[in-house]
Amino acid sequence: MKRRTKTNNLDGRVIGMGIDIVDIPRFRKILATRGDRFIDRIFLPSEQKYCGAKPNPWIHYAGRFAAKEAIAKAFGTGIGKEIAWLDIEIISSDSKAPVVKLSRHAGQLVRRRRTKNILVSISHTHAYTAAVALLVS
Repeated sequence: MKRRTKTNNLDGRVIGMGIDIVDIPRFRKILATRGDRFIDRIFLPSEQKYCGAKPNPWIHYAGRFAAKEAIAKAFGTGIGKEIAWLDIEIISSDSKAPVVKLSRHAGQLVRRRRTKNILVSISHTHAYTAAVALLVS
């Protein structure tokens, strides 16, 4: 008899994966030139509060941007009609790990894809930030 072990909520099967990488200096320039209008179009108030409280907010905005892109890619839709920027919220858990919250509109996509969990990881250097997302059934 084979014994199965559970690891990190992966007791289902992976049904989608997405990855994104962002050039931090380029993203910082976009934030400086497009300002609040760009931020309001991409990030929810809770994300703005979190990133704005950091010493280098552009790094955290870039990470959340990459995570949203990775999630949309994992669904196979990209950002557009089925899932928009503001349908995806990246919050921090008590352990500071990123957690995904989706809007009711995006919930339709979740049900269609039979997604039970969305795992996301964000990492950065001084020049780049990357995010990976897994959809688990």
